[in-house]
Amino acid sequence: MSKILTVFGSTGQQGGSVINSVQAHPTLSKEYKIRGVTRDPSKPAAQKLASKGVEVVQVIVWEIFSKDVEVAQGRNIADACKAAGVSHFIWSSIAHATKGTVQRTSACR
Repeated sequence: MSKILTVFGSTGQQGGSVINSVQAHPTLSKEYKIRGVTRDPSKPAAQKLASKGVEVVQVIVWEIFSKDVEVAQGRNIADACKAAGVSHFIWSSIAHATKGTVQRTSACR
């Protein structure tokens, strides 16, 4: 049975890059079934993922973008993963990642 790799923001730059990399890798593509989490599974980008074999699921998130809200969402996801027995959890987030700017980062543990 394949392991499940869940990618939040699967239709975005970071999430899409993770999915493309795993699917293109000869070993990882056989080891993992990808679950792509997105706000709107009916959008063309989500449908394209589904056509490539990604299980696309919807998540309801707050539409308020602030550091406090993002930290709360990340903690909620981490808590849910812990409760479900997830063995590895990676959270990556940065505003305007495509602009190539240097920004301060922080870690939540």
